Amino acid sequence: MSTPQTLVGLPAEVAPSPALDSLAHIDRLVEHVERLAEQLAPHLPGSRTRRGFRDGRWVVGLFRGGGMQARRAYTRLDVEIRLHDHGQRLELTTRKTVRDQDLLRGHYTGALDAAGWLGAEAFLEQEFLDFAESWFLSG
Repeated sequence: MSTPQTLVGLPAEVAPSPALDSLAHIDRLVEHVERLAEQLAPHLPGSRTRRGFRDGRWVVGLFRGGGMQARRAYTRLDVEIRLHDHGQRLELTTRKTVRDQDLLRGHYTGALDAAGWLGAEAFLEQEFLDFAESWFLSG
C-alpha cells in the first residue's frame, strides 16, 4: 500500500511544455514591441501604450486620441502577435493609423529560430520607423 509520502515528489525528468515555450516567445516579442513603443512615445505627446488579447492574438502598441469627444485625431500603431504550429511559427501584423488616416498593414511570418527572430525584430523596427515617418510628415 502506498503512503502519502511515497506519492509526493517530482518526476525525475520533466518534459518541456510547448505551452510554456509559446508564452516565453510571446513575452519576448511583447517586451521588444514595448521597448520600441517607449522610445517613440515621447515624440507623440499624450500617447499611451497598451497590451491585450483579442481574437486569438496578442495585441501590443501605442495610441493617441480617438473617442467620440476626441480633440485629437486618432493615431495608433498596434502589433498583433500570433503563434502557429505549436509555437514553431510566428505571424506579426501591424495596424497603423496616423491622424485618422489608416496606413497599409505590415505582415511578417517566419519560423521561431535564430533567423526568424532576426527577421521579426527587423520587421518591427522598420514598421516603427515607417510609422514615425508618416507621423512627422503628416503634421
